[in-house]
Amino acid sequence: MRYPRPIAWLAVAGLFVWVFGAALFADGIWVFRDAGHYYYPLYQFTGQQLAAGSPALWNPYENLGMPLAANPTSALFYPPTWIFALPVDPAWAYRLYVLGHVALALGATYGLARRWNASPGASTAAAVSYVFCGNVLYQVCNVVFLVGAAWMPLALLAADRMLCGRSLRAAAGFGAVMAAMTLGGDPQAGYHAGLLAALYAIVLWRKDRSEGEASEHVAGGTATDGAAGKLRSSGSPLRDPCGARDPHACGACYLLGARPVLLVVAAAVAFWLAAVQVLPSMQFTRFSSREINDGPRSIYELLSTRQVADQLPGPRHWSDGLLHRRVDRAMHQGHVYHFSVGPWRLAEYLWPNVMGRQFPTHRRWADAIPSEGRLWVPSLYMGIVPLLLALAAMRFRRGDARTVWLSWSAVLCVVGSLGWFGIGWILREIIAAGGGDYNSLPIGSPVGGLYWLMVVLLPGYVSFRYPAKLLTLAAIALSMLTAVGWDRVFEGASQRFRRNVATLGWVSVVGTTAAAGLWWFAPAVFRHVAPNIMFGPLDCYGAAADIFFAFTQTAVVTFLFYAFLSRAGGRSRSRQTAGLVLIVVDLGIANAWLVPTADAKLWRQPTQLADIVSSGDSAAPPRVYRQAGWLPEQWKETTSSDRLEQVLLWDRATGSPKHNLPSRFGVAEVYGTMMPSDYQVFLWYIKYRGGGMTPQGADLAAAGVDYAVLSAADSLDTDAFEKMVLRARQERGELDLPLGSASLWKTSDPLPRAWFVPEVAVLPPLETDDWRTAWKRTTEVFHPDGVPRDLRHVAVVEASAEELATAGVNRATANDSFAANATCRIVVYEPARVEVQVETPRPGLVVLAEQFYPGWQVEVERAGLGGRPAPILRTNRVMRGVWVGEGEHRLVFRYRPESVLYAGLLSAIGWLIVAMLGIMVVHRACSAQIARKSMVRNDKTPHFADDRVDGEPDSLGRGTRGTHCPGGPNQGTDRLLGFLVHPGRRMEFLPRCGGGRSLLSGLLEADPRFRGLYAQQVALRRRAVEARVRFVGTVRPRGPVQSGLCLCRGAAKGIRPDAARYLRSPAVHADRLGQVHRPAASGGRHLGRGRLEQVRRAAAGCPLRRAVRLQERDRPHLGHRRGELSPVDRLGFAIRSLPGDRRPGLRRQPVGGHGDDLRPGP
Repeated sequence: MRYPRPIAWLAVAGLFVWVFGAALFADGIWVFRDAGHYYYPLYQFTGQQLAAGSPALWNPYENLGMPLAANPTSALFYPPTWIFALPVDPAWAYRLYVLGHVALALGATYGLARRWNASPGASTAAAVSYVFCGNVLYQVCNVVFLVGAAWMPLALLAADRMLCGRSLRAAAGFGAVMAAMTLGGDPQAGYHAGLLAALYAIVLWRKDRSEGEASEHVAGGTATDGAAGKLRSSGSPLRDPCGARDPHACGACYLLGARPVLLVVAAAVAFWLAAVQVLPSMQFTRFSSREINDGPRSIYELLSTRQVADQLPGPRHWSDGLLHRRVDRAMHQGHVYHFSVGPWRLAEYLWPNVMGRQFPTHRRWADAIPSEGRLWVPSLYMGIVPLLLALAAMRFRRGDARTVWLSWSAVLCVVGSLGWFGIGWILREIIAAGGGDYNSLPIGSPVGGLYWLMVVLLPGYVSFRYPAKLLTLAAIALSMLTAVGWDRVFEGASQRFRRNVATLGWVSVVGTTAAAGLWWFAPAVFRHVAPNIMFGPLDCYGAAADIFFAFTQTAVVTFLFYAFLSRAGGRSRSRQTAGLVLIVVDLGIANAWLVPTADAKLWRQPTQLADIVSSGDSAAPPRVYRQAGWLPEQWKETTSSDRLEQVLLWDRATGSPKHNLPSRFGVAEVYGTMMPSDYQVFLWYIKYRGGGMTPQGADLAAAGVDYAVLSAADSLDTDAFEKMVLRARQERGELDLPLGSASLWKTSDPLPRAWFVPEVAVLPPLETDDWRTAWKRTTEVFHPDGVPRDLRHVAVVEASAEELATAGVNRATANDSFAANATCRIVVYEPARVEVQVETPRPGLVVLAEQFYPGWQVEVERAGLGGRPAPILRTNRVMRGVWVGEGEHRLVFRYRPESVLYAGLLSAIGWLIVAMLGIMVVHRACSAQIARKSMVRNDKTPHFADDRVDGEPDSLGRGTRGTHCPGGPNQGTDRLLGFLVHPGRRMEFLPRCGGGRSLLSGLLEADPRFRGLYAQQVALRRRAVEARVRFVGTVRPRGPVQSGLCLCRGAAKGIRPDAARYLRSPAVHADRLGQVHRPAASGGRHLGRGRLEQVRRAAAGCPLRRAVRLQERDRPHLGHRRGELSPVDRLGFAIRSLPGDRRPGLRRQPVGGHGDDLRPGP
């Protein structure tokens, strides 16, 4: 196997520097989307807390407090995020974190392709097309999804080993990879990896079933002599080496090797290792806004929510959630199908940026399409050459199982990413085109689509959202198919493939011509495109230029690629190098703009808002209400190449969520991944009372809000708030915010963060999680009978009689003098610890305006008496309350969630076991390697020459030694048996599940000279050994007869599944080797009976297992010749020439996917 020239590797390195050079050399931080506005300040905050010795399990600076450890996007338990706790610049820690995962994705994809028998050039093409395609590269702007994309190649590798090798060790590895995805903040990627593995299991099952039928037909009706004839006469059926029950195997081994069991084991391991994140997240989800609904959304919610749905007012039905009718957009179900990919966007796979660029200026003319929604990624382009190679390699029925699996995975993921655009959408568009009322349609738009089926049928999948995430899975599948297509095409491209390439080139030329004419009429053509709220009006000439260059780039690349294919040279280094350079340049030009950066100093400079709100002397941080979802109106009318920097300054100046974390002030309204459902209903309620998007000032004051940042069009009642001025600052000067865009309001009489209440009103706890019931309770708490409740003097506690008795609560009467004489102040305020000093002349309730959430504990300390635990009561719907007696007290609140503590212990034990097993495996491999070298030095027995073909891997990805033995009279049994006993050269020795002797044992015992070596092997392994030896037969490439012996690696727990069927019978010996035939369609090579006297004498009396593979393409040839069986062609093997050979031997060459072929050696 020839490696591409060094210039190809330099081109890949140049692409990396070209795309990420601003971050590496210009102090840049990725600025668009969540990269700069969410994850950078969040990871900086968690790192600071971890460096201070207190993991940030709780975030008090969002809403009234949030369980940060239960939020998967925090990645608090993901070891790579701990780099932010090191004494390094947070900007460089962030760069290392992001670029480290980019490098992981690049290396893992290359390694996966190599393991799957791709050439170095094909593996490089696959890695580049995956990492630098739009669906993956843009995830730099959504870091947790980059983490999932980086681990996905390793997940596919582990799934392949688990399902093909029937290996529990691989199942544990697959579970570990899914756990890493979950801990890294993307549990949906782990779910998707499990779905891909389940799909692979189905494909393998269907392949095994179809090949089993063909094998039974051969064994039962066509094979009359040789091995097949013996099996027929003995009545032994064909067995599946991966799933059928071995008569010599124990029941436990058979059960643990079943593919459904392996999938369950992998899921259990993933849950175990990620329990520290999964269990708190499950608890948070149960109390979060994602569980707010009006009826069943999946079949698993039918029993729990159908009764509630039937009681809803208005024309609602319990099936509305399942059929996505009359869905409230404010609820989670209204967000599930956001970021769906419109079918028209599939053109971006062929022509880069043909829909127009989204930023920094508005060029996306596709916004004029009525159904165009929010963009998950601005470009789907993965390179036209990789796409063409992937499409050429696709197989949906015929072909090896892995290629079929990848093909179906790619297609299903692309179809699933359509999300909202299901059958219901198609019907609505047809009705609307005919002038009808599509609202009368009884189904919603996503009904009938693949993503809708996943939401309705898959357990727990309704908690996820955004169909476009499936495009990452499509990207890895297409990239692996690219590697398959690369080796096939560079071996010899078919005329049909070349014709398709040329056709696409000429279509692109026509598109280039049309786009050139469009340039002159661009303003008239794009006049209906609405301006973007962030990037302003459409740049008409820029949009026309994007269309022109999209067609031009594809035309140029396809014609250059066609020229490469037309040149002779096969797999020459020059052709592969040119192909790789072409892919690198294509992707660099098309996608480098997807990862914009801004100067890191913009995140460091202080803001006026932070200076104003932090000027107080209270230990508790101030709380700011920042209106969500608004930008300066002036931006819709202007364009700027620096708009992304302006957006960053705007968000920091107005206290946008997450930008408040470095300045340590709270934001009262944060819509992230989740928020507590009771607080969500509370926000809905106060906004409803405010008549729109802005609550009333009194309601904000009741939530402990000190400041409010609003748009200029909104205001608060001046009795509660006063207006101030905001400005944004830069180091190079002072930059005013757009005139009249934002206003700052300060409350004139803020409610204390902690206060003493002499009177308590008691309400029973809610018995249902229905949000409408919570709405009624919120009204009852804050505005009974339509009158605002005075929360300074009366607190509402929701508790049962038992809880009240435990807390010692008695309903006191209001007494202003007692309340005035009581003092209550916060003396210590940390994210997971709050201390309140209380002094009161009588018993009462201390209210803390912080989020009520399970996991908080409190101790009431009195001078000289120590501390005693006390219950925390739900107070004022969303706050905490503690009953205290008269006197001086110190209340110590601590966040100690049992779900985190116990789950953390469980995960720690799991990872410790995984680490120990990993150390054992590495130590065992090193010991075996040392023993092999020692045996080679001490063994004086002549061996076959080890003629390795440089760089050529086997199907397992290991370096293949294409060993050949030149013919001669001196090469006999000694060398053959000397090769067999050599551990690790050609085979793995496997434990036996049942009785019976192995072929290796018989071969060694037949010759006393090798008993010593056999004893060394037994002592080394300390277990019974068994070699999987499979005879291929002689090779007759339309010429002289040649003899050969094929020795294949086994699997960890049995015969590898790559040999889809095998024949077993004690009566089959070396002298009963049946004829093996490959049809003429595969090259016309016939494998006939060989005269192997040495093997026959050595293996006399020993059972011989012979593996065969029945491919779909072989079926038409079955039954036409005696003993027609296809040989194993998907395993790493070597062909050994024996005495009398007329040619030096054969060697293996990959022919794609799993497939290996027998070709004449050099």
